[in-house]
Amino acid sequence: MNSFEAIYSGGVFRPLKEVAVAENQRVRLTIESSPEPPANKPIRTAQDLIESGLAGIWSDREDIHNSQDFANRVRKEAEAQRGLNHAAG
Repeated sequence: MNSFEAIYSGGVFRPLKEVAVAENQRVRLTIESSPEPPANKPIRTAQDLIESGLAGIWSDREDIHNSQDFANRVRKEAEAQRGLNHAAG
């Protein structure tokens, strides 16, 4: 069994790290919520961001070469998914 953390966004589960799953491979998911990190002080400075652990969180992702291109791709996928959902409804 392969276990990994993911974020659900725009109707898609997105792994936080690379997973060993073939493209279009059928898998079975079991949803188990991760505990939310404790609420810390708000991020206000660059030092706060560095200490938060957020900076570089996806640095090992090979599918994110340019963050703006990646964000645009995710947005387009979400918009396409919403279009499919509205057409089916």
